[in-house]
Amino acid sequence: MVYIRADGTISGTTSNRKPKATLVSKPVTTKWGVAILAVALILNKMVDFGPRVPASRRKPHEHWGAISRDSFVRSMTDKIAKSKFWQSKTKDGRVAVAKAQTYSQLERADFGGPDGHVPEGGEFFNLETIRVTRCSTTTSALTVYFCGTGVATNRDLVLGSGRKSPTVGTDTFRKYLSCRFDEGVKKGSHHRSVYRLGVGCKDSMAGMSHVWVVVAQPDGNFYWLQSFISHYSLATWMKKKDSSTKSGVAGVLTFDELMGKLDGLERLMSINAWTDEANRDYQDLFNVDKNLESVSWRSKKWTEDSRLVLFSWDEACEYPAGGEHDAAGDGEDGSEC
Repeated sequence: MVYIRADGTISGTTSNRKPKATLVSKPVTTKWGVAILAVALILNKMVDFGPRVPASRRKPHEHWGAISRDSFVRSMTDKIAKSKFWQSKTKDGRVAVAKAQTYSQLERADFGGPDGHVPEGGEFFNLETIRVTRCSTTTSALTVYFCGTGVATNRDLVLGSGRKSPTVGTDTFRKYLSCRFDEGVKKGSHHRSVYRLGVGCKDSMAGMSHVWVVVAQPDGNFYWLQSFISHYSLATWMKKKDSSTKSGVAGVLTFDELMGKLDGLERLMSINAWTDEANRDYQDLFNVDKNLESVSWRSKKWTEDSRLVLFSWDEACEYPAGGEHDAAGDGEDGSEC
């Protein structure tokens, strides 16, 4: 689950529960698999690519393979750790971080730091947890890769009033996406934009909130990229087949398929009870069957506070960004959206 703030920003995922088996594939638990990933992580730490944004070194068709690597999330979030993101830069930032830390302690939950950048601790013989399943950490890693460390941390609590605020509402996201897509159709090439999305409920401990990333490709398709705490990693999600999509995989969508996902999200945000249809929509969106979750979740009475009520989004950047701090809107791209 993720922590939803009053201003609509959503971050952090608790990992104080015992990890469950993934719903996509069984975790690889062989000693060889873990050893190979450990070596890959060590090699990643030894390589310093300097100030260049990682995505700038690859062509659009090469990104899928790069971000599906087992070591991807931990290697990217290691860049954030080196940036000392946790050091409060303003007085209101220090107060905000202190409040987040106090809330985490009261709930006895690990949210991955004030902004969810920190991966959960991996279990040595569970490759899936080493890959990382916390959704907010996966979102951070993807933003580092496509946009740079500066953009990945520009919504952090430590920045206080200077941090970037997201836009609220599925209607605004639909309108913006439609405008950008239509522009791309006319020009024959689409904007390569990275969108950070989040949805939350009043009860931040209900296990319903989620954050993920949508990446617009120049060919007009969209990557729907996510992980889910204790269920599956980004690498496992990217292997998931889906016969209902044109691409045949769950993580690559056409524009119309993406709009269909937003339809399902809006249905979830209007429910008055947890039904089989609601469960199907949630599973279609986030690849988690809530009806198969732990007995503790099923036995908890569903209330209106468990309903998803707040959708927030922002265009993090148009990749590949020119530098580590180039966010969307920093330059003129000729768009009228």
